[in-house]
Amino acid sequence: GQAGQPARWTAISIDGWLGGRIRSMTEDRHGRLWVGGDNGNVAFGSDTTPFTRWSSANGVKGATVTALQADRTGGVWLGFNGAGLQQWIGEEWSHRTFWTSGHDTDSMFTFNLTPTSDGGFLAAVFSRGVLKWDGRTMKAFGRNEGITEDVRCAVEAFPGVIWVGGRQALFES
Repeated sequence: GQAGQPARWTAISIDGWLGGRIRSMTEDRHGRLWVGGDNGNVAFGSDTTPFTRWSSANGVKGATVTALQADRTGGVWLGFNGAGLQQWIGEEWSHRTFWTSGHDTDSMFTFNLTPTSDGGFLAAVFSRGVLKWDGRTMKAFGRNEGITEDVRCAVEAFPGVIWVGGRQALFES
């Protein structure tokens, strides 16, 4: 809007959206906005293209999509409430799932995904700690490494240094 005038906002329609409340968003390398809903639906599109909606019928896990993060390869990672992580790879739907070894995968609550300087991401997994993806391998950091609280968020402060927000404390790698 003009100076002193309120900005104009326009509601965006996603045909067939059954995702309920929007819980997460990211933008991929093609400039498409991705949104995740509270019942396992995701949709992507832009201001010049219609939105495409995916659900469990397309391979998306049937859980709340609490976090989304586009990666440098053109893929998008989905973090779920109680269902871990899932990766959409390329322009055709396929996925990779990752679970930390020895854990009950049904209880993984991914709170957020944030990019890292190496083109990967950090996943804050509530009762598990932090997962760091570098494009090839996933490393887990948790209680054994000194993160003594449930994790809510994580960021890379600068290359090689991770800050983690727990319920009531901050941790630094």
